[in-house]
Amino acid sequence: MDRGTMPGDTAQLRALLRSENLSRLSGLAGIVTCVCDRDLRYLWLSSPFAGIQISDILGRRDDEFLPSEAATELLAFKWRALDKPAGHREVVKVVRPAGTIVYDISAQPLRDEDGRIIGLALIAVDTTRQQNTDEALLESERQFRATFEQAAVGIAHVALDGRFLRINDRYCDLLGYSHSEFHERTFQTITHPDDLDVDLERVRAVLDGHIPRYSLDKRYIRRNGSILWAHLTVSLVRNADGKPEYFVSVIEDISAKKAAEAELQEREARLRPILDTAPEALITIYQNGLIETFSRSAEILFGYRAEEVVGRNVSILMPSPYREGHDRYLEHYLRTGERRIIGIGRVVSARRKDGTIFPIELSVGEVLSDRPRLFTGFIRDLTSKQRMEQELRQAQKMEAVGQLSGGIAHDFNNLLTVILGNLEMLERRLSAPRDLALIREALQTTEYGAELTERLLAFSRRGPLHPQITDVGHLLESLMPLLHRTLGENIEISLRSTLTAFHALVDPGQLQNAILNLAINARDAMPGGGRLTIGVENIEFDQGDVLLRSDMLPGRYISISITDTGSGMSRAVAERAFEPFFTTKNVGAGTGLGLSMVYGFAKQSGGHAEIYSEPGIGTTVRLYLPNAFSAAQQETAEKAVPLTVSPEIRTPHGETIMVVEDEARVRRLTIRRLRELGYNVLEAANGPEALGMIDAHPELNLLFTDMIMPGGMNGKDLAAHVRAKRPGLKVLLTSGYAEPELIKHGLSDDTQLLRKPYTAAELARTLAQILGNEAAEDLQS
Repeated sequence: MDRGTMPGDTAQLRALLRSENLSRLSGLAGIVTCVCDRDLRYLWLSSPFAGIQISDILGRRDDEFLPSEAATELLAFKWRALDKPAGHREVVKVVRPAGTIVYDISAQPLRDEDGRIIGLALIAVDTTRQQNTDEALLESERQFRATFEQAAVGIAHVALDGRFLRINDRYCDLLGYSHSEFHERTFQTITHPDDLDVDLERVRAVLDGHIPRYSLDKRYIRRNGSILWAHLTVSLVRNADGKPEYFVSVIEDISAKKAAEAELQEREARLRPILDTAPEALITIYQNGLIETFSRSAEILFGYRAEEVVGRNVSILMPSPYREGHDRYLEHYLRTGERRIIGIGRVVSARRKDGTIFPIELSVGEVLSDRPRLFTGFIRDLTSKQRMEQELRQAQKMEAVGQLSGGIAHDFNNLLTVILGNLEMLERRLSAPRDLALIREALQTTEYGAELTERLLAFSRRGPLHPQITDVGHLLESLMPLLHRTLGENIEISLRSTLTAFHALVDPGQLQNAILNLAINARDAMPGGGRLTIGVENIEFDQGDVLLRSDMLPGRYISISITDTGSGMSRAVAERAFEPFFTTKNVGAGTGLGLSMVYGFAKQSGGHAEIYSEPGIGTTVRLYLPNAFSAAQQETAEKAVPLTVSPEIRTPHGETIMVVEDEARVRRLTIRRLRELGYNVLEAANGPEALGMIDAHPELNLLFTDMIMPGGMNGKDLAAHVRAKRPGLKVLLTSGYAEPELIKHGLSDDTQLLRKPYTAAELARTLAQILGNEAAEDLQS
């Protein structure tokens, strides 16, 4: 119970003190009538108390003017009286140095119109001398009767069998029955049938002594048939022998509160489907920073379930320094009204459950209502947007550099033409061997300059191409002897191809130059030797696949991958690797035009080039060239090749796949694709998390894991641990850069590899092949 006294409470008490009933109590011999506020400080006394003058008592509590023992007993009595709606009476001894006074004290809580306790009325009869005892008792009973009848809440005395013994006027007003009609009824007959069992259960618990009293919200049936929602408090009165005599029932009208709650529930029921389907995450928080609601989109975005975060501070969704500053921003706004984050959209960083940090656009608003202040946060994931903007900036930068280098190359070619022509004329006129040697060296240098301009033109997509339908598989096979001679014996080279019919409309000479250039770069990254793997395959990109690849259109492409096991490169280096004149080699060891020429050739051919690299692991460069044939034509060409083709995509049968991927964006995309294909999906952000889930999911059919992940366990390690726990479990690895044979070294032969980036069709075909084989094995067994 809230014991504090509010200013409004004191005003109501003072109004009561001016009433006629209390004024009549003044001057009764041997009787002290007083009124205390909820803090038990005296506001009015009819006469001195315990031999102390009124002026020395007003505004003070008993422990401020009485000896401690007497004060303790009086205060304990008053606290007990405040908890008893029907009033309380005790004999209290006030021990003083001058002597002990025995008071027979009756107390009754005072309530306002809303039923809140605002103070305590007491009548203390000095029974030390038996003077005017009968009159004091009669007055006390009259006061109690007045309090009972005038209370702002409904009060009734109810027999043990449910009959009404005594009812105050407020009880009659609330339910619409007269006093005589109540005496003809029981509380059971006016209780809503749906609430009766709970009420009777609590009554039995009180009678059996399990609980001293009970409270509950229940419905009553008024005389006119309408429903009254009331808060009921029931206490049991026992006689001197401790046997139950009757119940004291106190009811407060809470119909308005219940109507507001019902309206709020209806409003929330209408809003919940909207919030659950809204593409942007929505979070509401209280002014102290605690989360009130967490939408379905927020669950997907942050990786938390709503029950994990509701009631916790919203700072758990923020990295530093936003975490430390959030509550300070809110406190500053509430104190000053200055808007630093309220009503202002801003780009900040957020933190997922797995610890990854990602960019968001945050818009904060304030909910104005009678309830405690609420703030809403609308959150949009900017990961894809920023990636697209980065790709666009890179494409624009490459285009600008290409235009500049193309212009320089054309002007430089004009200069070289003049220089070369003059040198040739000089060569014909000179005969001295020394002069001819100088001329020929100048001519060779001019030819080298022409090669540089040719590479610049290739990067800027202005060099002349002579495209023709080319079987890329055959071209790569014919290139293998040259690669072996060029790269040396310490580089192991392998060509990986499922088919040999890969038809692209491309300049075969330029393609050979690009492959040779990439192979030489790979050799330079493996000075101590290593493995170079060239792969070729057909791939199909849909609209989503080409979204982050500038200037590409959806369709069928030939993918050529050149993978090395060299030193690799950092992300910052990989992002600049295609820029002309950018090189990490020593001065004089390279021009920085090799990779830029490859990039320009791929873009000019209508394709694309990408780099995947990891320091200490290796690098994969992929060229995507448009397929020269339609799907039907390509299928015919592939059937002409006497090699095994991939099986048809089978329909999933409820198999369960665990996706282990540390990049949250890739993980979400993969999970979405798998579920669209019809698979059940489990997810983990790293190897240790996945390993901890294996035993709990015996239904698991396949582990689909990335190769390079944080947490001290890569995909190869995870696969080995899983094989030890579940020898029969299928494993599918995926990687964008590491050499495939190196990944699978030490694993079972049926461990499969799917290289990034892969399309939805590739994923479906690979899973169909793996799980189809598993289904076949199950049938055979």
